[in-house]
Amino acid sequence: MARTIAVSDDVYELLKKFKLPGESFSGVIRRGLKGRGNPLRLFDTTFVVDLVNDDPGAVRLAKAVDEESSLAALSVVSVHEYLFGVHFRYLRDKTLSGRLSSARRDLARFEIIPLTQDVVELSAGVHAELARAGRLIGINDVYIAATALKFGMTVVSRNEAHFGRVKSLRTESY
Repeated sequence: MARTIAVSDDVYELLKKFKLPGESFSGVIRRGLKGRGNPLRLFDTTFVVDLVNDDPGAVRLAKAVDEESSLAALSVVSVHEYLFGVHFRYLRDKTLSGRLSSARRDLARFEIIPLTQDVVELSAGVHAELARAGRLIGINDVYIAATALKFGMTVVSRNEAHFGRVKSLRTESY
């Protein structure tokens, strides 16, 4: 039996991005709701840096994600952080253009999740809770955490204690 549901445009676009070849939208939702098997992962910027630098844990997890055909996503905030790092490191270097091309290739393996109005509104609440508790984290990490919460994703980071401050946020280390 099939039923019709309405989703907002931003959710529809995310479902399209998460959809595997030959998979139905019901399959995408089912896979995301399982919470195991093929989780929806939102990788932190540290993971990208570690993967590029051949960190054994990051490389092992990247291979596992590829083998299980699960979603590998980044917040647009992580894209900014990663590209900022390249610009900062090579700003006055004649290799900047080539380094940026390489960085874009590094990012191409990930689905990029936008910072939407819904995510920003959720992040304001998360930020306020952390501030009230005296357990603040950086604003970019608040946006990343809110993105994961909004879309039922697990944040992958070396810094589980840091992201662990956010109530109800699932984290995974490597």
